[in-house]
Amino acid sequence: MKAYGYLEHIKVDKFLILLPLLTITTRLVIFIFIPLTYEDAFITFRYAENLANGFGLVYNIGEKVYGTTTPLFAIILALFKFIGISCVVSSLAINLISDGITSLIVYKFLKNYSKGIISVFVSLIFVFSPSNISWSIHGMETAFFGAVIALSFYCLYNEKYFAALLFGFLSAMIRIDGLSVALIVSFFTIIKLRSQILKQPTLFLPLALFASWLLFLYLYYGNFLPNSMIAKLILYSGHQTSILPNVNLVLSKFFIVGYYSSTVITILFLIGVLLIFFKKIKLYPMVTWFLIYYLALILSKTTIHGWYLIPPLFVFITISGIAIIFLFDFVTNNIQIKKSIAQLAVFIGVILFSAITLSWKIIQISDEHDYELNVRIKIGEFLNKNTPENATVFLEPIGVIGYFSERYIYDDAALISPVFLELNKLPNVAETRYKKVQLVRPDYLVIRNKYLKEFYSTTNLTEDYTSLKSFDYYKDPDFPSMTIFKRKSF
Repeated sequence: MKAYGYLEHIKVDKFLILLPLLTITTRLVIFIFIPLTYEDAFITFRYAENLANGFGLVYNIGEKVYGTTTPLFAIILALFKFIGISCVVSSLAINLISDGITSLIVYKFLKNYSKGIISVFVSLIFVFSPSNISWSIHGMETAFFGAVIALSFYCLYNEKYFAALLFGFLSAMIRIDGLSVALIVSFFTIIKLRSQILKQPTLFLPLALFASWLLFLYLYYGNFLPNSMIAKLILYSGHQTSILPNVNLVLSKFFIVGYYSSTVITILFLIGVLLIFFKKIKLYPMVTWFLIYYLALILSKTTIHGWYLIPPLFVFITISGIAIIFLFDFVTNNIQIKKSIAQLAVFIGVILFSAITLSWKIIQISDEHDYELNVRIKIGEFLNKNTPENATVFLEPIGVIGYFSERYIYDDAALISPVFLELNKLPNVAETRYKKVQLVRPDYLVIRNKYLKEFYSTTNLTEDYTSLKSFDYYKDPDFPSMTIFKRKSF
């Protein structure tokens, strides 16, 4: 009876369940209506399925090339595939649960600095975040990666140092750029514990786990770094001259306008950063990592893809949320306004902001899905049905078409074709691409129609290959349409 009486007085926070449930449900509903799985996810899927089928963690059977940036995620998907669950379903489930966990962490952070339901309303910014929604349903590792990072910083915040280090190094195993998290968490752990860290040898176990992972990668692939990462650096950095090549892109897509953020949220974030330092809120590690991560993107000479911007988004929303809560308390304590009215204003503001930006994102996702169905998937299925099983295909991008074709792929970008790495140092034009074709003599080519005029005028394409079939996209026939070519001597 005493135990029952004790439990009776425990106040259960229903939002610990409702917020993650709302996060998962929102994403699942959108996926049901627009089941888009992103191009690059299919690269990892092909690695996973080859592993599940006994061919190893490879893209092209028989070739150990470290061409996926997330081999651990591929291994996890392979386990599900082995028991009969498709990569599309398992990746979706993992990412939905991951975003549910991250929404919970955002709420837990905010609740520490607020009273009442205001922390719930502010957490809805993450729940309905268009970019988080988009990358949690597209099949990539982005949401899973972000959740592990969030767990690492949340554990560090609560002084659970072993768990913080474990999740930090786990993030580095999911994606190599997660090493930045591991290093930041390790640094602040050492600062906090100082000499005491030597008296806790278990804290070195996460580092040992990561070292074992690197050893596995080296023994299996002969390299610690993904070939895809090296290929992108060679392909893009050699043709960038600006000191800050990505500053305009990062500022415009993240800090000013777009699906990732807005000027208003950015201002709130800056206010939140000032509050953290002036009020000595224990979120320095998160903010430090956020700033280092985006500085690295700005300085990087590689192309910035949308999913690169997502992992630190929970930090951005959390810090902005602290600013909203501070302003809410300031207004309600110093101005004659009822808290209920102020709360309603925050709720309506969050919902309107989310509805507008999410509607833009849904339109974009729908268009991308429409394109994949009408062009890339059809090309992959055509190659699968109309070419010999031992045929080789040269193309870029390799995700959807490579997955559905089930053919040996030569990758123009060299993500899974190291033979092209040196040629990537040359200007990225049709003549360079055709040098790659002449080097490997593939049976089929898939070329974007927008490049055909250049190929016809600067290469021997028409002498060596014949046009087989064109796949035109009705909404934009010039840019995304593609044509398959067959080698004449094949």
